[in-house]
Amino acid sequence: MLKTIRYHHYWFGFQEPLDNACLDRLIQIFNEKEISQQETVLGGRTKCKKTVLPDIGAVVVKTYHRGGMIRYVSKDRYIKWGESRSQQEFNMLNKVRQLGIFTPKPVCFVNTCGIFYKAWLVTEEIDGAQSMVELSQQDQLLALKYMGKIIENINLLIQHQIVHVDLHPGNILIDKNGQVYLIDFDKALIANQPKHILKQRYIERWQRANEKYCLNMEPLKL
Repeated sequence: MLKTIRYHHYWFGFQEPLDNACLDRLIQIFNEKEISQQETVLGGRTKCKKTVLPDIGAVVVKTYHRGGMIRYVSKDRYIKWGESRSQQEFNMLNKVRQLGIFTPKPVCFVNTCGIFYKAWLVTEEIDGAQSMVELSQQDQLLALKYMGKIIENINLLIQHQIVHVDLHPGNILIDKNGQVYLIDFDKALIANQPKHILKQRYIERWQRANEKYCLNMEPLKL
C-alpha cells in the first residue's frame, strides 16, 4: 500500500518503509551540487546520481528537468496539480512490473512542499547494466540477440494500451545476466487507441532515433 509522509521540507511516497537514515541520505543527495556528466548517445538530459541506502543497497536518484523553451524560465520546478511528475512515473513503474515487464524497482518518489515543487524518483540500481546503444557499439551481433525480448516487452505494453513516449535503444538496458529492462517511463500514459496505431507509434519513435544517431539497429517488427 502506498504511503506518503512529510519529512522536513519534502514529501516522500513509498510502498516499503524507509527509515530516517535513508531519508536523510536522500535529502543530502538532493542538495548536492549537480556535476557535469559525460554526454552519451541517447543518454537524455535527465540528471541522475547514485548512492547506497542502508538495508536497500545501490540506488539511482533521478532529478526531473524541464525541456523545451520553458526550461529557460524554470529548469526544474513544476506547478502542483494532482499527482507530481515523480509519483506518476513511480505508479507506472509499479504497473508495468505487475505485467511482467522488467524495470528498475521503484524505491520512492519525492517532491518538495509547496505549489512550485522539485521532484525526484529513486530506483534500485541495475547491477552491471548497459544500454542497447552501448551494447550495439561494442558488439552489434550480440545486441541483435536481445531484439526478440525487447519486442516481446513492447507488445505487452501495446496489449495493455501503455504508451512509453520515448522508447528508443538508449532507454533499454541489459544487465550482466542478459536480462532486458525498460527504463524512463516519465510521461508514460494509458492511451485508448487501436493497437495498430500504438504499434506504429513505437516503430516510428524507434526508427527516428535509429536514423538520427546512425545506430544501425534492427528495426522494430511488432
